[in-house]
Amino acid sequence: MQTGADGLILSHVDLPNESRIFVILTKELGLISAVANRSKSMKGKIASATDTFVYSHFEFFKGRGKDLYVMDSAEPIEHFYDLRTDLFKLSLAAYLSEITQSLSPRGEQVEGFLRLLLNSLYMLANKKKDEGFVKPLFELRACTMAGFMPDLVCCCECGKYEDELLLFNIEQGKLYCSHCGKEDAFTYPISLSVLTAMRHIIYSDLKQLFSFTIGKQSEEVLQFICEKYLLIQTGIAYKSLDYYKSLMTLP
Repeated sequence: MQTGADGLILSHVDLPNESRIFVILTKELGLISAVANRSKSMKGKIASATDTFVYSHFEFFKGRGKDLYVMDSAEPIEHFYDLRTDLFKLSLAAYLSEITQSLSPRGEQVEGFLRLLLNSLYMLANKKKDEGFVKPLFELRACTMAGFMPDLVCCCECGKYEDELLLFNIEQGKLYCSHCGKEDAFTYPISLSVLTAMRHIIYSDLKQLFSFTIGKQSEEVLQFICEKYLLIQTGIAYKSLDYYKSLMTLP
């Protein structure tokens, strides 16, 4: 039985017989693996539709394996060409893809993850937002959707909603006011502007997710906090993050 789905190519593995197994995040089927026979020799639309970070329409047959599909055809919808002209953006896209593969459930509808990743790639490819804005936003929102949402409503001890200086515990995912909390290995001070940005990221509708601004200094704190929070909460060492950060240190 043939099944159609729109999906984003996240990665692929080459097989000895010139075939490839693709990891695809689809709207209809969730995160799936699909084999494409003789895909290395494919030309035209099918070849361009199966490049990494291309959003395409696919037709699949169910394979013999429980979780494996067989790709019958592919038609590109969006290529995100400009990602490939900037090594920093391309490496960040690889990191966002690795997060998605790690946190998205397989075999289920994951439209939220797909929309988040597509919107993030669009922002990067079309220079709507820079890497320093997109990266922490994606990290914190992906954590939230995967069940690691922090409690940022108010101080977890006294209920205070705002303070000139607040403390966020990345291990507990809890917020403290300056009176109730103290700095330690997992607790970091954040300003009200950083807290406001974090609240927007986890609580806003996906349509409004990218519609906020933040100062450069606060953005740097946001980057630090969100990356630390993702790594602590998921317990995953992301290889693509190491590569991305190595590029950021180049002259």
